[in-house]
Amino acid sequence: MRALRVAVGLLPHSAVKLWLLRHLLGWRIGPGCYVAPIIADVRHASLGRGARIGAGNVFRNLETLTMGAGAHIGHWNQITAAPGFSGAPGNCSLTMDVEAGITSAHYLDCSGSITIGTYAVIGGRRCTLLTHQADYVNEWVVAEPIRIGDYTLIQSNVCVTPGRTIAARAIVAMGAVVAKDLLSEAMLYAGVPAVPKKPVHGGWFTRTAGHWPARAGVGR
Repeated sequence: MRALRVAVGLLPHSAVKLWLLRHLLGWRIGPGCYVAPIIADVRHASLGRGARIGAGNVFRNLETLTMGAGAHIGHWNQITAAPGFSGAPGNCSLTMDVEAGITSAHYLDCSGSITIGTYAVIGGRRCTLLTHQADYVNEWVVAEPIRIGDYTLIQSNVCVTPGRTIAARAIVAMGAVVAKDLLSEAMLYAGVPAVPKKPVHGGWFTRTAGHWPARAGVGR
């Protein structure tokens, strides 16, 4: 089955590809969705109206991919999971709420699951989100979920460690390391480890439509 998922995923976007994703692989795909050539090792997928996946993305060992209406994944991301580390049902999953976004060239380890809130964006390049780590006391590997709040913006080269929660309407500055929960909303966080710097405000945090251009580089 994995070989079939990979073969179908590598096809160029077309009505035929969407039909195969629906009827051969069981994906639930809403109207107006776009799926470019990708490695699609995903067991269960649900794409809301207008959701978009750009070219060159690698999905590996993902149990569940859920994208809300208008959610967007750019190009050349690695989105992977290690089922042996998950430890509980519902892990090995990526959930993106309405108009959530991942730009390009990021690495997301979804072993413990990652949730990206409504209008939240992992932006820039080369962010790393890790949900599993070594448990040196018990000599094993544990997985813990990452949760990113609504409207939050994660900028380039940010590292998020396992089990972290990032509040809504926050900005995590370039190069920050999120080593503990960031729970104050409407705050700029920066540094290694990331700490609160100052309150933030602006139209980004109150908008009622996604920030993606009409075609966002991958079409509809």
